[in-house]
Amino acid sequence: MSSHLQPVERFVFEIAAPVEPTSNDPYLLQVEQSLRAFLLKLNTCEAVLEKVPDDCSWIVQVHTKEVATQTLHDQTHSQDFPWVESDAYQLSMQDPKLVPLKTMNSGIMQMQLYAEESSNKS
Repeated sequence: MSSHLQPVERFVFEIAAPVEPTSNDPYLLQVEQSLRAFLLKLNTCEAVLEKVPDDCSWIVQVHTKEVATQTLHDQTHSQDFPWVESDAYQLSMQDPKLVPLKTMNSGIMQMQLYAEESSNKS
């Protein structure tokens, strides 16, 4: 978030179930390696992204489908942690540029990582 509370950069992890789930990895070792590779990519992606201004801050947002949100509200243990809906200014980014970073397709999930950069980053 810029000093004007506008997003300048966003990292998106899109996670989905595969069309036909299959897995030859009973201990999820391949999934673990793939998740590590995603996190390592975050560490090295500054080489392909523009520098973020010094006065920026950061927040973590989770975007779900409405069904997932309702499921969370129905579970009593999740009520101990308050989920807060994002404000509109936290969601919109001025003319974002999409930067693909990594894609994975295992037998139990599909995941892709990309960055969105605001055209007005500086």
